[in-house]
Amino acid sequence: MAKDPLVDAARILAKGMAGHRIGTVGENGTEIKPEKLSVRIVKEQFLIDYPRAVRIVKQLEKEGFQVEYNHPKEWRRIPPVVKRILKSKKFLNGLKVALLIPLPLVISVLLIRKIIIGGVGKDTAVRLAIISVALIITAVIARKLHKKRCKKCGKWNALKRIKTEESSREPVMVRKTLREWHRSSTGEKIEVTKEAIVPGERVSYIHTMKCKFCGDVSYECKIYEV
Repeated sequence: MAKDPLVDAARILAKGMAGHRIGTVGENGTEIKPEKLSVRIVKEQFLIDYPRAVRIVKQLEKEGFQVEYNHPKEWRRIPPVVKRILKSKKFLNGLKVALLIPLPLVISVLLIRKIIIGGVGKDTAVRLAIISVALIITAVIARKLHKKRCKKCGKWNALKRIKTEESSREPVMVRKTLREWHRSSTGEKIEVTKEAIVPGERVSYIHTMKCKFCGDVSYECKIYEV
């Protein structure tokens, strides 16, 4: 944090407060002890905003000064619980997902709806269509990168498959679409499709995934019917 030029003046102000009675938030005339500084006093003394006043007294706190954070209602400190939530990886990842996947899709749907309803010029409609396509592409790419997210470090497009092993194989009956070709009375070739239940196999594979950033190893199970 860069040193504010008003820090020296605030230090002198704090040291000169001994014996003075200065009203606090409740205007109850509480005595300000020597070298005890108030954010409100700094703000009113130097005619600066509250964020800058807080930065000044925080620098003085490191020197051993006592500080009163008597903020007014219009400028309160963020509660510690909220700060922890805002800094948590889960919150940041959820915010990133919301901004890059559902939000572009919602905006593109609204733009397409506006184009269909009409009321916009041809050039505007073309621009809106281009923006909609770009937003959809962004959401698709973000979704693809999110699927390869590392659960440990939280980074996207981080997992790389390093090994695949067959776990199990068992016989099952699977539904398939069969295609047959027949000739009509005129000799024309006609394709006929029909659903049928045929013997097949259910194969399970275990993919070993490794994060490119933190090196964490995870396992992913996939089941295919053939």
